[in-house]
Amino acid sequence: MKEKINELAKALSTFTIESLQDLEQFRIEKKKKKGIISELVNEFRTVEPADKKELGKPLNELKAAYEEFWKNKKNQFETSVKQTIQFDTSLP
Repeated sequence: MKEKINELAKALSTFTIESLQDLEQFRIEKKKKKGIISELVNEFRTVEPADKKELGKPLNELKAAYEEFWKNKKNQFETSVKQTIQFDTSLP
């Protein structure tokens, strides 16, 4: 499980999101109830109590990193859309 966590943490830096559709696909694959992160959390529930201390922190950091990545990309797209849409307020 630790290998999966490390692998996903490294993979986060290589993701390229070029559109809102890509961002939504990222959210579905990684963050939703049946996504990769949720699978790891479910797997974590079956880990021996002695191992939970070792795996809990990296798992929580991974979840937070994915959430932050998603929020940052979403804000970037929302900001760029707002900048490209300009309304002419002088029109009736």
